[in-house]
Amino acid sequence: MASSRVCSFTDPSACQSVFQTADVELFPTAKGSFHAEVTQIGINRLLIHRLRILLPEVNTVALKHGRKSIGFLTEENSAPLRHCGFEVLPGDIVVNRSDVAYQRSGANFHYGAMSLPLEDLHAAVETIIGRELPATSLELIVRPHSALMLRLLKLQERRAACAWCSRYSRASGSASEIRE
Repeated sequence: MASSRVCSFTDPSACQSVFQTADVELFPTAKGSFHAEVTQIGINRLLIHRLRILLPEVNTVALKHGRKSIGFLTEENSAPLRHCGFEVLPGDIVVNRSDVAYQRSGANFHYGAMSLPLEDLHAAVETIIGRELPATSLELIVRPHSALMLRLLKLQERRAACAWCSRYSRASGSASEIRE
């Protein structure tokens, strides 16, 4: 079954609760009005997240048992990101190999993530980056061929656009959920 929802938040603690497959803690690092937009799409066992956070922040993400994720900046002009101490640049893919990830971003942060059950992750990563990622690799950040990364960004952008269209054509309010 496919599902999608788009949520807007003005409270960081409310934003944390929208992630069903992870325990997320999010802390703004600057004063100001917090605003975050989160788009979520579920297609069978694949979960896609796209988010934009206006204030700089630090966060921890602990995936729930049995899932792993990849993540990437979705906009060329996105705020910088540090993932577990490593700089993430546009075109990079973060392969979350640990149970808990620590991240720091600047203002106007645009990020996408995809999570899968463990048994599906390796095949998906190989398809996305165009090469096998050894199971023993400690690589946290990989840079796929630019054509493969562009394809991933377009796919994620199209899915997010579909969720937004569904939200505004069928409902109003702070969150909308559509199931097919």
